[in-house]
Amino acid sequence: MERSKALCCRRSDTKHAKNVPLRVVDPVTIEVRINGVVLDTVPYQRAFYELFEGAIYLHQARPHLVTKLDLQARYASVKSLRTCSYITASRNHTDVDPVRVLEARGPLKTGIVHVVSKVSGSVWKSNFGRTTPSMRSCTYICVCAMA
Repeated sequence: MERSKALCCRRSDTKHAKNVPLRVVDPVTIEVRINGVVLDTVPYQRAFYELFEGAIYLHQARPHLVTKLDLQARYASVKSLRTCSYITASRNHTDVDPVRVLEARGPLKTGIVHVVSKVSGSVWKSNFGRTTPSMRSCTYICVCAMA
């Protein structure tokens, strides 16, 4: 054990840093699979916005079409595309309703809120800047309460 004025640290020969995910901090993730092989992982909270069926999912600048999203099994199936002239964006709406105020100081308040995020469809965005509503619609609802 080494001691310095500012901090205390322990030296170890094992590499613990490789076991700590820096990109994904959500404990629940959705696997993105192509032909059964895991291509990537996406935080559960982002899956509603990025992995809806019919979405174009970009992985390392390569387009993939999402063919299935299974939230129970926590995976999304994708199909690789050679080229794609558009990308997709989800149409979503989030309601934040206060449930109980715990503390108030002037105009600032802290408390418990009820959050409902609803993904109701998607929009196609072409490479030329035009936006077209897609023919596919989907509905995913995420509800949580925060303190």
